[in-house]
Amino acid sequence: MDEVLKELILQAPWGVAILVVVMAFLRHLGRYNESMTKAMRENSRVICKLANALARLEERVESMQQELRSKR
Repeated sequence: MDEVLKELILQAPWGVAILVVVMAFLRHLGRYNESMTKAMRENSRVICKLANALARLEERVESMQQELRSKR
């Protein structure tokens, strides 16, 4: 296997260089994708928390409105 790689490097140095660059780029994309997925999960959690907080706030406002109506 080492001989094959040496022969490949000697015969096509540009091809090997391009392959190395492409592999590094793909590795970088994998890490980027992983971090974006993590960020999206966190954003989703935050959005759910906000939605729940807004629902509770809406319930409180409706309760206060009913209380004010009953006092009139």
